[in-house]
Amino acid sequence: MNSYIKSKKTIVLVMIASIAIGFFWGLYFQAPGVVKAIFSALMILSAFVFPYGYIRSNDFDKISNAILRVIILLSVVAVLRSVFNEEADMYAFGNKWMTLFGNEYCALLLLPPLFTYLATEPANILYVKTINYRYMLIGAFFIFLFKFPLATIVLVLPVFVPYVKRSYKLLIGVAVLHAVLGATLGLNPTRANFLYLLFAFAAFFLVFIVKKLAVTKIFCVSCVILPFFLFVSLLYSNNRNEPSFFEQAQT
Repeated sequence: MNSYIKSKKTIVLVMIASIAIGFFWGLYFQAPGVVKAIFSALMILSAFVFPYGYIRSNDFDKISNAILRVIILLSVVAVLRSVFNEEADMYAFGNKWMTLFGNEYCALLLLPPLFTYLATEPANILYVKTINYRYMLIGAFFIFLFKFPLATIVLVLPVFVPYVKRSYKLLIGVAVLHAVLGATLGLNPTRANFLYLLFAFAAFFLVFIVKKLAVTKIFCVSCVILPFFLFVSLLYSNNRNEPSFFEQAQT
């Protein structure tokens, strides 16, 4: 199986997995068990068929490759920590083994480096553009049955804005509106929607307006480093009396 076929399978599986979890995300406090199981299975399959040759052979410099590989390693560590953690809290929202290798948070950490490697092949970028259009059509069809099903996809859409037809841009506008509503109405997940919009608009501004590679590199490195300062410390904080910025936004 050549790299392009593997890439297409990876992209399709991730799209279906995103639909499975994204459409139910925020509709319930926790997505139904069967949805989590489907998400996990699809994410495992997408990682299994991923063309890992891109990691060994690409046109990134040493620093960029090092950053991407560290993120992949962190994803693996996150899963292993869950494997060996037997605290009761691990089962507070269901069986941890159901979503161990497809947990939406672990997956979101793993997907950026893998899809960055996929982007080294132009054909993969064109295929992602096609798949995103299909995703948006499906989301638009189910727009009244789920809570903002297009909000999560706003992450990648601004990159395609100058190169797509009017109907594609219209769907992008709907996706942005979903994210804005989710971020401003205090609806779960407020924090995620806020970050989607922040990243999407920053990416569009840097790529199509600033157009300076050095500034874009600084932005990319900052996106890798800042989460450790902004969020990881919150997980281990003993002082939770004062609400965070995002918790205040939900009130």
